[in-house]
Amino acid sequence: MFAANLKPTSREIEVMGIKRKIFGYESDRYFGEIENHIANNTGLITEICSLKSPHVFLDIGANIGGTSLLAAASGAKIIAVEASPRNAELFRHTMKENNIEAELFQCAAGSGPGEVRFSETDFAAGSHVGKEGEIAVQVRSIDSIVEDLDLHSVDLVKIDVEGYEAEVLRGAQKTLDHFKPVVVMEFNAYAIAMHTDESPRILADMVLDLAGEFEVDARGGMKVHNRETLESFMYQHMIHGCVNDLIWRPKN
Repeated sequence: MFAANLKPTSREIEVMGIKRKIFGYESDRYFGEIENHIANNTGLITEICSLKSPHVFLDIGANIGGTSLLAAASGAKIIAVEASPRNAELFRHTMKENNIEAELFQCAAGSGPGEVRFSETDFAAGSHVGKEGEIAVQVRSIDSIVEDLDLHSVDLVKIDVEGYEAEVLRGAQKTLDHFKPVVVMEFNAYAIAMHTDESPRILADMVLDLAGEFEVDARGGMKVHNRETLESFMYQHMIHGCVNDLIWRPKN
C-alpha cells in the first residue's frame, strides 16, 4: 500500500550519454536505484540501438519513465501505457521536464475493455493488477490503442506488467501479426503465480507459439525453439531468481 500524502522529487541521471531528470519518491527503493534499473535493460538497449529512425516504441508498463527515456535517446515515437495512477503522474512529470513527446494511456493493457483491481506499492516497479487491489483501473487492449492512433508502424514493444503479460498479448494479436515488431518482455514466474490464476507455462507456451523461438535476456543468449529447450529454460528460470527478459518477433 502506498502512502498517498508523499511529495514527489526529482533526480538528475544519465541515460545513454544524455543528462535527464526523472521523478519519483524518496521512499521508493526503485527510484533510488533507477540508474541501475535502466542500465540493466541490456536486451532492450540493444534493440533500441539497432532500430533506424523514425520508429515507434510501445512501452507497456511504462512505470515512472525509465525505459521511455532510453527510447527517447534514439528519437523514437513513444506510446506508453501505465496502469498505476501514481506512476502515470510521475511519468508525465518526467517527460515534460525533459521535453519529450510521449503519448500516455493511463490504463491497464489487457485482452479487452473492462476494469481490474490494482495494487499500488511503495516499490514503484511492484505495483500490479490483482484481485486484492485497493483501486479500480480501466483496461484497454493494445490493438484498440494502436487502431485509435492510426499507427502505420510498430517497431519495438516492451512489456513489463508484473505477471499480467499473457493478458497483454491476448489483446495485441492484430498488432503483433500486422507489424511484426521486436518484443522485449519480462517473464516473471513468481509474479504470474502470485498475481494471476494462470501457470507461468501458459505464457511461455504462448510466446513460443507466436514467435517460433525466443532468446533469453539478450541477443546471443539462451535460445528456446522447441518443447525440449522450453523445459530447460523453465527449469533454469525457476532456480535462478524467476526473472528473465524474453526477446522475440512474431513469426511470418
